[in-house]
Amino acid sequence: MRLTKKQQLYSIEDIVESRRLGNNTVEYITSSGDRIIRYYHTDILTFKPDGSIVFNSDGWNTFTTKERMNIYQSQARIFQYYNYWFLTMNHYVYSFFDGITIKDGKVINKKDPDYEAIKYSIDEYIYFFSSSKTEIKNTTGLEDRESLLKYINLNIYYKNIILNALQEAGYTERILEYNVKHVIKRCLGRYLRKRLLV
Repeated sequence: MRLTKKQQLYSIEDIVESRRLGNNTVEYITSSGDRIIRYYHTDILTFKPDGSIVFNSDGWNTFTTKERMNIYQSQARIFQYYNYWFLTMNHYVYSFFDGITIKDGKVINKKDPDYEAIKYSIDEYIYFFSSSKTEIKNTTGLEDRESLLKYINLNIYYKNIILNALQEAGYTERILEYNVKHVIKRCLGRYLRKRLLV
C-alpha cells in the first residue's frame, strides 16, 4: 500500500521542511534540527545536529527497512544473519537494537543489561494477548516504565495502553470492533519495545 507524504507525516507537528525520497519514504526536518528518514510510520533514521545517527526499526525487521537504513546513511551497514540484525562499522560488529546510536565511528549507547530479559517478557506478553482468556481492563493503566514492566510480568492488559499503541501506529479505536488481534499485537509490541528497550 502506497502512502502519500501527508498520510505519513499526519501525526508530526514540528516539521520545518519535508520531501519524498522514495516509495513510502520521506525525509523531514524538525524545529530542533533533527533530520529524519521515515519509512511508512516509522522514523528509521534520525540525524541529530551533534552528528549522531539513531537507528530504529520499531520491530519491523524487514528487508526493505534494512535496505532503507543502508541507502540513506553511509557510516554503518545493517545486515541480517538468520533472524538477527547486526550493525557493522569500522570492522566491528554490534548486535542491532532499536535506538542504537552511532557518532564518529562508534556506538555511543549500550544496551540495557536487562534488554534480553525485557525483550523476552514483551514477546511472551504479546503472545498471550491472543489467548481467548485475555481480559482487557477498562480502567486506566499508568504508562511509566515501572508500571509497564509490572503489567507485562502480571499479564495485565489496559484498554488505554492498547488504544495509545494503535493510535501511535496510525489506527483508530474502531479497529477494536473488528477484533483484529494480529494488528493489535503488532502495534502493542512496537509500542512497548519503543518505551522499554531504549
